Amino acid sequence: LSSSYCITVVVFISGSNLIKLDSFGSAVWGFIDERRSTADICAQLKEVFPEKLTPIEETEERVSKFLSLLYQQRFISFLELQKDQSAV
Repeated sequence: LSSSYCITVVVFISGSNLIKLDSFGSAVWGFIDERRSTADICAQLKEVFPEKLTPIEETEERVSKFLSLLYQQRFISFLELQKDQSAV
């Protein structure tokens, strides 16, 4: 991906919920999978948006907040939480 990566993603969930993502959110959404940690996603973002995401601490905070929002809205789940819940 180049630094000109500017795709907007519109996701329909259950026909009633709509989420519209900017280029940053779209990139994060594309990087989400069961193998990548928040730090991995941040590293990928630094490659896509090198001039926009400095310092790395701000990038990590922004990504963490975005992932938390997605989790709260039940668009994603965290593997670690699933493991903890199944152990109980």
